[in-house]
Amino acid sequence: MTSTLRLASGLRIATGIGLLLTAGLHGSGYPQIVALAGASGADVKVLMPALWLAFSLHYLVFGILVLVAAGSRNPLSARLLAVAALGPLVDALLQVIYLGFIPPTAVLLIVGALGLAAAAASRSSRYLAD
Repeated sequence: MTSTLRLASGLRIATGIGLLLTAGLHGSGYPQIVALAGASGADVKVLMPALWLAFSLHYLVFGILVLVAAGSRNPLSARLLAVAALGPLVDALLQVIYLGFIPPTAVLLIVGALGLAAAAASRSSRYLAD
């Protein structure tokens, strides 16, 4: 196994695991959101927990897709990795704009950077040819 192949494979797996961890970390805040939303108006009481849960589930799906793509050497899998990396990067940007830089922003930036690095390493002809 060449070093390029090992690097690409490791980055792909790290990205998938990072996305799953992001889903878990975000989901762990669900009980707090339900409690906070309960003290709000009727619309917030219903919508906020649903949005919070949907966000976590999207990262769970992203993580599973990336882990499935981690075993593929199809050139389209590199594009899938790049698109999956955009999710945490856009979310990090929105956090900075609306909340400022908070610790979860760093997690999102790291996972997004891993995804872009995995996509770049996977696009190399050596990875696809091995």
